[in-house]
Amino acid sequence: FSTTYPVIENNLISNCQVGINVAVLIRAWFGSKIPTIQNNLITNNQVGIQYEESIQEPWAINKTIIQNNNIKQNQVGVKLGSNSLCTILHNNIEQNVNYSIQLQTSVDVNLTNNYWGTTNQQAIQQSFYDYNKDFNLGRITFTPFSEAAYPVGATPHTYIYTDTDSYVKFFDAYTHHATHP
Repeated sequence: FSTTYPVIENNLISNCQVGINVAVLIRAWFGSKIPTIQNNLITNNQVGIQYEESIQEPWAINKTIIQNNNIKQNQVGVKLGSNSLCTILHNNIEQNVNYSIQLQTSVDVNLTNNYWGTTNQQAIQQSFYDYNKDFNLGRITFTPFSEAAYPVGATPHTYIYTDTDSYVKFFDAYTHHATHP
């Protein structure tokens, strides 16, 4: 088994149905590869990040880390599915059209230490789709939160986009060439 974990970092991810879609199966004996998502600019997508876990051995959890990203101007910033026990911190999650965070799980989620584009706690709460809008969902804890944007984001080296066939292409901003993975 490989001991390395996937890292998605330093990208501009824009104009996709789902910017980053992560589904993780956690099994101790299976050697799950838990990703880190960091230093990305995720903008103008239907969903910025969609994350879901299937946990078969709950004692074997290594959490996905979503940190130091700019997640803004999406229809939904982050959509969290069942058993989403990831760590989400030091992100700028702001100016998303429908929701900053949309829960699809009854599990409570800790989203402290993120910047929400405002210091108005009522406005931040209104940007969540959670227990307060559907009693079958978990609750979001978001305090304490940052009162100013974190100095994070993508470097302009690689752009990721999808074409109409949903085939992922990588585009280098400096050479202006698309490459296939």
